[in-house]
Order: sequence, then C-alpha cells, then structure tokens
Amino acid sequence: MTDPTTGAVILAAGAGARLGGPKLRLESGGRPFLEQVLAAVVEAGCVPVVCVVRAEDRDWAAALADAAGAAVVVNPAPERGALSSLRLGLDRLGACAGALVAPVDHPYVTAATCRALAAAFAARPDAVVKPVWDGRSGHPVIIPRELFPRIPPEDRAGGLAAVIHASGLREVHLGVEDPGVCRNINFPSDLNESLV
Repeated sequence: MTDPTTGAVILAAGAGARLGGPKLRLESGGRPFLEQVLAAVVEAGCVPVVCVVRAEDRDWAAALADAAGAAVVVNPAPERGALSSLRLGLDRLGACAGALVAPVDHPYVTAATCRALAAAFAARPDAVVKPVWDGRSGHPVIIPRELFPRIPPEDRAGGLAAVIHASGLREVHLGVEDPGVCRNINFPSDLNESLV
C-alpha cells in the first residue's frame, strides 16, 4: 500500500570539482549546504528524508542527518552521476506517494517553496511538480511513485528531465516567489551572486 506522504531525496554525492570540494560541505551564512537543504525539506513536512552522499562524507553527513531525523545512504559509485544517487535514495524511501528531489547545490530554496510543491503534488499525485520562478523552471521537483522504477542506475543524456519527458507523465508547473529554485551553485562566483 502506498503511503500518501511525500518523501525527499537529497542528492549530495557530487565531488564538486569546479568548486574545489564537495558541495554538501560548502557554507553560506555559516551553515553547510546540506544542513540548509535538510532544514527546508524537514520543515516542509517531507517524510522520510534520505541524503545520498559519497563514502568519504558519510560520517560528517550522518551527524547533520541524524539531528534532522533523516537517513544517509552512501553512493559507492558517485561517478555514475546524479541519477545513480537518485536511484539509491528512492530505493530507501519506502512506500511514499512521491519524492521531492533536492540537489544539494540549491541551498537557498525555502521550506515554504517545498511545502507549496508538496501541496500541489497532494492535489495531483499522478503528476511531476516543478517550481517556476521568473519564467524559469528550477529545483527541487517532485516525482510520483509511478516514475521511481524508471529512474536508471546511472546518468543518461538529458538526466532526470529526459526521464520525465520520456515517461509521458503530466507536469504541473508551480509559480513560486523563490529565486532559490533557479540558483544552482557550480562555481565559486555563484556564491557571491545576488539572489535576485
């Protein structure tokens, strides 16, 4: 039986080569990115929450995850890409109706945005829900349980967007007043850019 809740998978297994280290440990406002993303999804009511990390980040991430009531899963082959982490995280979610997929390099997304996405998903649990800010689609997205088995164990051209498109599932584009959904941190200069 499917649980009506929305779980969350935090994708945090990247090496962060362009940033000089793993993104989950980067800080903004004195708080690591992983802590910020955890706080947003937990405050939004996502249950369960799974953080997927590299083996070398397991203990560090577990301290933050434990404090937030989240689980940590190690991706033994993070070089296989974000979809490999998503696959591992989904396998740990249990029977929830959907999963909020939260890349750790989007640390400025608010709990209010995650809550709004979850509410939109509750109204359309057969659809993919994507946030839109200033005409641009962003992250996190919520995928329905129906899509879980279609997530491959390694990256493919087009990533999650291509998997969603190929599924033919309906997409709900939810307008949000949160520039954080489009603020992806890939380079050191991204940390210094204004949120608006």
